[in-house]
Amino acid sequence: MAFATRIEIEELTELTRSKLKLFLSVDVVGSTAFKQSQPRSHHRNRCEDTGPANWLTFLSSFYRDFGSRLKLHLGRCLLSTGLTDGDTDKHVGYPSLWKALGDELVFVIELKHEKHLSVILDAFRHAINEEIDRARAGDHPLPISFKGAAWIAGFPVCNAEIPIKSDIPQPDGKTPVIGYDYAGPCIDIGFRISKLASPHRLVVTAEIAYLLAITGSEMVHFLHPDRPTEFKGVLGGDEYPVFWIDCFRDVKREMWKSTIKGECETERLELTYRGQEALSPQCSKDALKTFLETWFERHQHLLIKPFVPRENPVIPEPPDYQQHLALVQAELRDLYRSDEESTDAGNPQGNRLVELGAEKIV
Repeated sequence: MAFATRIEIEELTELTRSKLKLFLSVDVVGSTAFKQSQPRSHHRNRCEDTGPANWLTFLSSFYRDFGSRLKLHLGRCLLSTGLTDGDTDKHVGYPSLWKALGDELVFVIELKHEKHLSVILDAFRHAINEEIDRARAGDHPLPISFKGAAWIAGFPVCNAEIPIKSDIPQPDGKTPVIGYDYAGPCIDIGFRISKLASPHRLVVTAEIAYLLAITGSEMVHFLHPDRPTEFKGVLGGDEYPVFWIDCFRDVKREMWKSTIKGECETERLELTYRGQEALSPQCSKDALKTFLETWFERHQHLLIKPFVPRENPVIPEPPDYQQHLALVQAELRDLYRSDEESTDAGNPQGNRLVELGAEKIV
C-alpha cells in the first residue's frame, strides 16, 4: 500500500466531509516482562491446557480476538439501549482496527449521534474486563493485564485523514482508497493520555468528558477528574485536564464467567477499588460542563468543542466552522486532485505533492 497523491472525486468528497471519530486504544500491561521471562518460548509447541501459554500464543490470540470481542459486547449493549434499528441517527456501526503498535491496538469508529459515545465506551469497558479475566483465569494465569484509553477527533478541520491506496489496480486501472491514517492535535493528545491509563482507569480526553456531561450520560457517574498534566508539545505547555472512567464498576460479567475457569480478576478488583471511591471525587455534570466550556474558550485557537455533524446536533458547530471548513476543503482539493482534474506531473496545475517532490511511501 502507499499514501495517496491523487484520489477520485468520490473519494475526495468523502475526505472533505465533516465528521467526528472516536479512537479506542487497548494496551497490554506487563507484556515486556512476560516476553523477557521466556525469550525463546515462542519456539516451543504447546498442547492445550497442559501448561502456560507462550507470549506468541498470547499475542496472536489478543490480535485475533479483541476486535471480535469488542463487536460482541457492543452488540449486546446496543440491544439493551434500543439503538439497533435502521434509523440513520441510531445506526452505530462497529469499530475497525486502525493501528497495531506492538502490544497496543487502536480502533476507530465514526460517531453518528452523541448518545452513541457512552454505549461504545461501555462496550469497550466490558471487552477489556473480559480480556483481563481470560488472561488471569485457569490453572496457568498469565502475568499480564490490559488498560484502555479513548479520545475523539473532528475532521477535516483541526485534524487530518491521510488516504492510503492499494498497490493493486482495479480492472478499470484505478487504485481505490483502502483506508486512512490520522494526524493532528487531537491524535497527539490521545496517544499522550494513553500513557496514564491503568486496568482500573480508562483514560479519556477533555472532549469525551464534555460530550458525556453535555448529553447527560449516565457514564458521568463513572467519570473522575485526574490531575491536570503537562504534555510536551501540547497546548504550548499549558496543563491538560485529564479524566478517567472506572473500568471495573458495575460491569455485568455473567456473559463470560461461565466459560472461564477460576474467579474473575476484575470482579475482585472492583471490590478492592470500590472502597476508594470516597477518596476520588466524581464529576458534577453542571460543574464539569462549566469548567470545560471555559477551558475550550481559552484554547479555541487550537481546539474546538466537539460536535457530531448531523441535523439538529446536541452541540452546535462553532459560528466560524463553515469558514474554516471551506478553507480546508480547498487545501485538500489542491493536495489530492482527482484523476479527472489532474494531468501529467509536468503540468504546473498538477498535484502539489508531486510538484514538491514528495516521495511515495510504501
